[in-house]
Amino acid sequence: MLTARAEGFRHGNTDLDDAIKRLQAYEKAGADVLMAPGLPDLASVKAVCAATSGLVAAAREVKAKGTFGYVDTSLASAEVAAFMRG
Repeated sequence: MLTARAEGFRHGNTDLDDAIKRLQAYEKAGADVLMAPGLPDLASVKAVCAATSGLVAAAREVKAKGTFGYVDTSLASAEVAAFMRG
């Protein structure tokens, strides 16, 4: 499972649009988990959730089908580590 974080809010970059663009790019690249720690309020959390679909797709599958097939599309930790080593 590949986790991607947009850490701008933790480091002084409070541009929500920038955080969303980063998360969308990570999602497009295949990240399984998207995080934006330090968001200031519920409205920001809702905006991030509305702009990304990784968790939403998994939740919809579980709710609609009662299955966890989404997990089958995730890379194993060893595969991710090997990929990162080159």
